[in-house]
This record gives sequence, structure tokens and C-alpha cells, in this order.
Amino acid sequence: MRAAARRREQEEDPESKPSRRKPERPIPADFAVTPAMRKWAADKGYDVDLDRETFRFINHAHQNDRRCRDWLAAWRNWIDKAQEQQARATRRPVAAFPARGTYDKSKVFGNRNRT
Repeated sequence: MRAAARRREQEEDPESKPSRRKPERPIPADFAVTPAMRKWAADKGYDVDLDRETFRFINHAHQNDRRCRDWLAAWRNWIDKAQEQQARATRRPVAAFPARGTYDKSKVFGNRNRT
């Protein structure tokens, strides 16, 4: 539920307790990669381009009018997914079956003597 909807509910029902959760906010105007963020990525062994991914992250947040309680956690999730996508893209596809005629059928299917 978005923050505006929660505020409306509280206005309609004055006896309801306010949420203890941090409010969702738009991405800060000065959001940038810090040395601590770079260290986090290096400690995880990530090799994605942090500046490029952060640029994409900020654009995505602006484009979708995204609101978050913890922008650093959202950024870490973004970088984690970017690393997974990069790893998936660089993996060589594995053939499900060898090319036709390049394997010994008796080793694959066993010796089946059909009479």
C-alpha cells in the first residue's frame, strides 16, 4: 500500500495508530556511488560497472516515480541482479544432446536386444 493511501486511511480513522515504518521517499538528488558501496561490491566479488548500473538505477527510479524506505538496500539489490544477469549472459550455452551421429547409441540407451 502506498504512503498516500495509508495517510488517507489514517485521516478517515483518527484512532488508528500511525505506522512505525520509515516513510517511502523519492531517490535523493545527490545519490551517487560512495567508496563504501564500491567496497561492498568488491567484497562480494562483483565486476559489474557500478557507475553505469547506478546511472541506470537512478534513471529507473525517476522514470517510474519510485519511492523507497532504504535506497541503499534498493541499490544493492539492483547491483546484485545486474551481476546475476551478467553472469548468465557470459555463460556458454550447453547443448542438451550431442549432434546427430556423434555418439554411440549403445552407450546412451544400453544394449537392448529386441527379438
